[in-house]
Amino acid sequence: YDNNYTPANMSIVCVGGLKLDDLVEKLFASGFGNLKPGVRSDLPKVVDANRHPRQTRHVFEFSKHIKMDKPRESGDYVSSIIFPGTIPAETFRILRRMIDKVLFDEVRERRGWTYSISASLASNPSLHEFDIKAEALRADSLGEVESVINTCLESVSSRDDLFRNAVSHYIASSRMEDISGNGLRKMLMSDLTRSGRIVTNAETDQVAMSLSMEDVTNLLSQMGPERRYTVLAIP
Repeated sequence: YDNNYTPANMSIVCVGGLKLDDLVEKLFASGFGNLKPGVRSDLPKVVDANRHPRQTRHVFEFSKHIKMDKPRESGDYVSSIIFPGTIPAETFRILRRMIDKVLFDEVRERRGWTYSISASLASNPSLHEFDIKAEALRADSLGEVESVINTCLESVSSRDDLFRNAVSHYIASSRMEDISGNGLRKMLMSDLTRSGRIVTNAETDQVAMSLSMEDVTNLLSQMGPERRYTVLAIP
């Protein structure tokens, strides 16, 4: 506590009509105005290399571990992979849009296996976690879903059309954002936590526009089943 909870490590984000002088006066009159020695902690060290998981697959059987009045009739799928924090997060955000479209078309629309299937990204200063999740999968799909999703991922590398659409959608969404005051506060605090500074939309847009299909293909080449940890939950 003494080493880390210091003024040098604190960030205060305020959004609203309060004047800066009034804000400073209120802060100095509060606990934030107490003097305390200390230095700013370094951001976490960035992971700069991929690591293969020790285990790549696990099957969880609900009936063996959870007592239910009625047997479960569906299953779940989640597959996760860790990437170095040195890769721009915008690369994953573009890739996520591409993967979502392919999975939606194949798994939900064409096969009707589930209502909910998508990719997600969790980034922090040191690494990125990229997940693919499908919930409430039909029981008769559980024997095939892994191979179908793997095939979907492989197909994304040849979809230049999806890449162009994903970049356009990302830029348009960024420029059309209508953020509430509380939403802005959360975004700024997230930037300060991850990067130690506020990152503007102009910066992230520029990174997205500079990406190429080759950048996405390089990521996809590292997302084989041997690189991911996959859990299949069955009835």
